[in-house]
Amino acid sequence: MEKIESGSQIFYPYKSIGYVSSGVPFQLRAENLHYSIMLAIGNSFQLLNSIKLHPRLISNSQEGKIRSMGFYKKEYCLTNNKKEINLWKGPNLEFKFKGHSSTVTKIMVLDNILFSLTKNNEFFMWDINSRLIFEEQLPQFDASTHRITSFIHPTGYFNKILIGFESGELQLWNIKTKKKIYTFKAFGIQESITTIEQSPVLDVVAIGFNDGTIIIHNIKLDKSLVKYQQKGRVNSISFRTDGLKQHIASSGPAGDILVWDLEKNKQFHHMVLAHGSECSKVQFLREEPILVSTGFDNSIKMWNFNGVDGLPVLLRERAGHLDPPKATEFFGDDENSIVSMSNQSIRYISLAASTINHEMSKKKMKNEMKSFKGFSSNFRRNRSWETAVSIHNDSKIAFSWDCSELSVKKQFNIKSPISFTKISSCGNFAFFGTVFGNIYKFNIQSGIKRAKAISPQKTAITSILVEPTNQYIITSGLDSCINYWDFKTLSLLHTIDINDIRIRITKMNLHQDSGIFSVCSDDRYVRLFDIETRNMVRKFKINGKIIDAIFNHDGRWVIVCTDNDSLIRIFDIPSGKMIDWFKMPKPITSISFSPKGEYLITTHTGQLPIYLWSNQFHFGSVFLKEPPTQPRIINLPSQVVEITQNISDDSDSNEEDGKSKIKQIDSLITLSQDIAKSKWQTLLNLDIIKERNRPIQQKAKPELAPFFLSTIEGLEPKFVKADIVNPLTPQVKENGTRTKFNLSLEQGYKNQDYSSSLSILKSLAPSGIDFEIRTLTSTDDYADIHYMFDFIVYQLLSNNDYDFIQSILSVTLKVHGYLLYTPDFKRDLRQLLLAFNTPWSKIQELFHSNICMLRYFTNTLNN
Repeated sequence: MEKIESGSQIFYPYKSIGYVSSGVPFQLRAENLHYSIMLAIGNSFQLLNSIKLHPRLISNSQEGKIRSMGFYKKEYCLTNNKKEINLWKGPNLEFKFKGHSSTVTKIMVLDNILFSLTKNNEFFMWDINSRLIFEEQLPQFDASTHRITSFIHPTGYFNKILIGFESGELQLWNIKTKKKIYTFKAFGIQESITTIEQSPVLDVVAIGFNDGTIIIHNIKLDKSLVKYQQKGRVNSISFRTDGLKQHIASSGPAGDILVWDLEKNKQFHHMVLAHGSECSKVQFLREEPILVSTGFDNSIKMWNFNGVDGLPVLLRERAGHLDPPKATEFFGDDENSIVSMSNQSIRYISLAASTINHEMSKKKMKNEMKSFKGFSSNFRRNRSWETAVSIHNDSKIAFSWDCSELSVKKQFNIKSPISFTKISSCGNFAFFGTVFGNIYKFNIQSGIKRAKAISPQKTAITSILVEPTNQYIITSGLDSCINYWDFKTLSLLHTIDINDIRIRITKMNLHQDSGIFSVCSDDRYVRLFDIETRNMVRKFKINGKIIDAIFNHDGRWVIVCTDNDSLIRIFDIPSGKMIDWFKMPKPITSISFSPKGEYLITTHTGQLPIYLWSNQFHFGSVFLKEPPTQPRIINLPSQVVEITQNISDDSDSNEEDGKSKIKQIDSLITLSQDIAKSKWQTLLNLDIIKERNRPIQQKAKPELAPFFLSTIEGLEPKFVKADIVNPLTPQVKENGTRTKFNLSLEQGYKNQDYSSSLSILKSLAPSGIDFEIRTLTSTDDYADIHYMFDFIVYQLLSNNDYDFIQSILSVTLKVHGYLLYTPDFKRDLRQLLLAFNTPWSKIQELFHSNICMLRYFTNTLNN
């Protein structure tokens, strides 16, 4: 099958949420007052700001998963990619280092030298500046006796690297002469070296071993200073450098972080389960009592050691699901948030802000909870009482959750294992179905049981639907019957039998506005029933094991996903025909549709992110074609950066880093991308800003010297020296000089290329642009002003930097607009009018064409 960007006519990949870290050791880069943290997220990486852990850049996807990363200078990042190493500038791939015979497992950057280690024990050195491999390399190491596991550059050792081996041996090499300098004495441990870390003290390094041994070693004296022991492999070590305490931190496979006191030579603190899975790396920020850690639990955390007792406290974190999510429901008034469930947790997630991703606390009843099986939520009673209910595998206990407080509240005890749950439309009651066909009704606020019923078929309840007006509920089981029950008493009202004892109903979903509900069964059919007439209205044959069948927001489509072939099919209910289908690259575990119709949400087997697909019908008109004979594969969405407007310079630079330049498409209007939005907004309101900033009390003028003595303005006026009495300043128009911008306008007019003039304006501050416009000379028949209007017309017709040019035009008209009424500027006025009418004429032509087509097809030609 052909793999393209979008194999669907209706849905387009939008973004993925909830993926923070794939567990690969992170990298830090100091930037002014904060750090950039580089985290791997599958086949791409993201840069977080250490101040709030907000993402500021997300790279494009590469072919293979990232296993090792590094920074180079201020603008470059490096990642491994199977047998290659990728060099990134911002989010875009710039170069590939090729030549490895097997997968690259570790990389390290030292100045302009890139070190790489492969699975076959190849050890290479590359020149990053020239993008070439060094002609002379270190001698290749025999994998059977000297398999490399770790390497670093010891501080103060010029052109030297330390290499640790699987045998536990440590060697010092000169990378310039390509010779081994020294082999350190055996540490008495027949275990693999897993990590080496430089200490703040010269000649001293920390060495971690596979059996949990940590040795502080002086490499100059070849002498071990201190030895510690932890449980399990040492994944990473970091030294604290703020000067308050002499600590080191180490991480291991159990998710624990251990802090060791170097002064007392003992363990200072044991952070049990700091991460829910293996902790891959810990690192102290330079000269700060803050520790950064990440693990394979899809999280990054920052710990503060600045408390009174010196113990670490969680400062901030970003996290997602520890294991793949398997169900989602939209939640909230704005319908821009979801509640998602995995085997181990329930999380509240915002679709608009990726930083809002909170786990519901299960601390009160953690010991009683088993893995999650299902949940139901209803926002109607939010902040009054609990708004979600969960059930668990092979458990007779259900739990209620307060989504506003993000915590578990109470439990409901059922006499048999629970198979399904549903909250009523009013949000007051929770219904539970059991594996033996029993149905229970509980009041959520009080936790009291209100009714009980037993299904006549006595099979496990697979679905419960609640009628919108709370008149009755509908249940299905592992049989062919659909039962209607009285909402209040749970007395049986009616039974629909599909008349096939061999089938089992696996899932039902209700569209409340239309009153149609879908029934999925193991005979590979999706049946649609009217909730009032109780008649079947549609029946669709599906060639695959049906996972779910949901409705879109207006109830016109039913969207069906299948397990064995990972297909999604969209059926138009009025016509009864399939209008689209496409294939996912990973098996689907759940689907849901947003109440407003913007998004389709999917979760997949083995995938930590939650994927959003934009509905093209919601954002514009789509002319559907006949579905293809074979479904096409649609790529999973990648993560994107949410840009928030901020007036600070730092935020502007971060915004530019997070976006790649968009090329102009078919002469469409393109907004400015390489300047901050606040720049041209300030230009438009510069007069207001100057008026606001004007001092209330005018500054007293200094006493002037006699008129024949020139003075220089300043805090203390001084007399001008004789040799600089009449300087020629380029910006002074009265002296007949012209600025660089004036000269570029004249040159651009002659060559009809104003790129230089545009670059000059972009480099200026708003006040500088205003100055250039106001000081255009009026001599030589207003030549400079003619050039300025020609420059504006030229840029408007190019359709580039449209918002920036509009702001320049606004200021120019405010200052020199009166000249357009004179005969000398008649030609300029006509050109401006043409520049404005050209884009509008294109839009007007499209409007007329569309109106004509609409009238033709709707028979309104005579109206």
